[in-house]
Amino acid sequence: MAFWITLGRSFFALILGVALLFWPDKSLAMLGNFMGGFWIAGSLLSIRWGFAQEKSKALPVAVGILGLVGGLVLVSRRFVDNVVGPELLFVFIGAVAILTGLLHMDGRIPVHKRPIFRRTRSGVLLGIFEIVLGLILLFTPWQDRVLINYVALAWALIGSVVLFTDALAMRREAKDGTSD
Repeated sequence: MAFWITLGRSFFALILGVALLFWPDKSLAMLGNFMGGFWIAGSLLSIRWGFAQEKSKALPVAVGILGLVGGLVLVSRRFVDNVVGPELLFVFIGAVAILTGLLHMDGRIPVHKRPIFRRTRSGVLLGIFEIVLGLILLFTPWQDRVLINYVALAWALIGSVVLFTDALAMRREAKDGTSD
């Protein structure tokens, strides 16, 4: 199941990248919808893997809950826009992106279930782009759609490649019998 979810996340990231390339005027709405769905799917996996681990359950579950809350806020932003303005929403998205980027770089968010968490090149690369995206969202006025669009475009395209290679690695491990 993790293979299919990761593969699906890869294709969604690719679709987001293509959409950002051809429809940059809709980039903020697409980015919010995509990141919300992306975080919800990844968070559910993180929570599941956290409870499946014999040791160190707290971090994956905590990250999963944070990402789940972030994703739900993003996909329901039409309801919270009157309460929370777009500036605060961008600060929230940026902070969650930086946190998940740092954890991806550290290797403590499992890309797929492994007995030991370890840093991977794909996790570090994805983490770097998440941190850059988060910093830009934090420190760039939310009206500067051009810069946000370019960074989101790079994050989506590189993220799709990273997730696709991770999905292939999961498939290989499943065939070799080294992962469930």
